Amino acid sequence: MSDLNTLVERAQNLAQDIAGALTDVQIAEAVRQALGRYTNDKPRQVGEDFAGDGSAWQFALDSAYVPGLSSVLQVEYPTGQRPPCRLAATDWDVYVGIDGSATLTLAGLTPATGETVRATYTAVHTISGLDAAVATTVPAQHQHGLVALIASFMLRQAANRMTHEMEAPLFQGDIRERGDKAKSAAARADELMAQYKTLVGVQDGPAPASVTVDWDTSFGGSGVDHLTHSSRRR
Repeated sequence: MSDLNTLVERAQNLAQDIAGALTDVQIAEAVRQALGRYTNDKPRQVGEDFAGDGSAWQFALDSAYVPGLSSVLQVEYPTGQRPPCRLAATDWDVYVGIDGSATLTLAGLTPATGETVRATYTAVHTISGLDAAVATTVPAQHQHGLVALIASFMLRQAANRMTHEMEAPLFQGDIRERGDKAKSAAARADELMAQYKTLVGVQDGPAPASVTVDWDTSFGGSGVDHLTHSSRRR
């Protein structure tokens, strides 16, 4: 799997010289924006098993489950059935404690010893080396698309910076040159965004059961639903 430095180097090659003046902080922010967009488009799916003991009906979810961003897609109990035995939404819930921990709770069900409960939920993707992540969860077949998306966000940042610089007192020739560069960067950013959509199979238009969030901020709550997360279940 590719790490942060490898993905950034590949993105810089796509962005060419236009994004060369970006700082490391700006580049890292472009990566976060791209990863957030990709997570919204193609959420990571995590399966987690819990062993019954005849008394437990609450099970702590792994830290990969992010309250406010993650969504439980299904709960299977007992596992190993054919066809799979999926519980109705009224048979389970996710309780979020004041410390932010998430617990899967079963309503009226207590798995016996030897039985297993399996929860499948969405989670944010990570890139090794970004924000202390130790693994890259983006599938290899989508990494070329992610690289194009990172380059697109880098170029968009460069275009915005050059447009902002045009507001400062400059010679007329400098204004025209920066304006041309800003347009070129924006056009290339659009091309790479289209390339990303093609490579990962994203359709234009609003996607059902998903929402675009502002990933410039940390994974805090914004008061809206995220990924495929229902507002009824937290």
